[in-house]
Amino acid sequence: MARAKSLQELQEAIPYLQWCAKNALPSGVLAEQVHPVNSSPLSVSPLTWSHSSFMWAVLKYADIFNSLKK
Repeated sequence: MARAKSLQELQEAIPYLQWCAKNALPSGVLAEQVHPVNSSPLSVSPLTWSHSSFMWAVLKYADIFNSLKK
C-alpha cells in the first residue's frame, strides 16, 4: 500500500482492510490472533496494538488515496 503509485495499485490493500473489519468483534475491537477457519478470537482481546495498527493503515490509505486522486 505504501508503495502504490496509482489508485489501481492502492486498491490491492482493500481486501486486507476488509478482512480486519470483518474479523473485528461486535464492539469493533480486534483480537491479537484470529482463528483461520472460524474467525473466533484466539488470544488477548481487545489488543490495543492490533487496533492501532489497523487505524494507522486506514489513515495511511486515506492519505495515499487523496494524494493519488489529485
